[in-house]
Amino acid sequence: MNETWYADIESKIFTIVKTRMTKKYKEKYPTINFESVDMNRVPTKSPTIYLHEIGNPEMANDLENITVNMVRENIEIEVYSLKDKSECHKVSAYARAEMKALGFSIIQQSPPMKDDDWWRCIMRFSRPVGSGDVLK
Repeated sequence: MNETWYADIESKIFTIVKTRMTKKYKEKYPTINFESVDMNRVPTKSPTIYLHEIGNPEMANDLENITVNMVRENIEIEVYSLKDKSECHKVSAYARAEMKALGFSIIQQSPPMKDDDWWRCIMRFSRPVGSGDVLK
């Protein structure tokens, strides 16, 4: 087992969500875009899904406490849409369904909000991930 296994969780989740959503919704949303790098700018494509880790604190320590056995993975997803509130809400629901399929609980969700020309929805997800878990 890789001793820094927990550092790869975000990229695995991003790849799974992007692959599944692209496959399912590419026809309906041909310009769907996925980002995981710092989004300090306005998206260039609509809709855009920005998925990033907001923390993964350690949990479930053993008596020796020399390895990370489990973390609480926290992911934030922001959905941006130029079209309208409805599209933002629908794409958010599709992203939420993919996160639920990975065993995440949604712990916070904003309604679609207008930000200049863009509609934006923010969701936060959480779940424990153990060192032997296989995300699929």
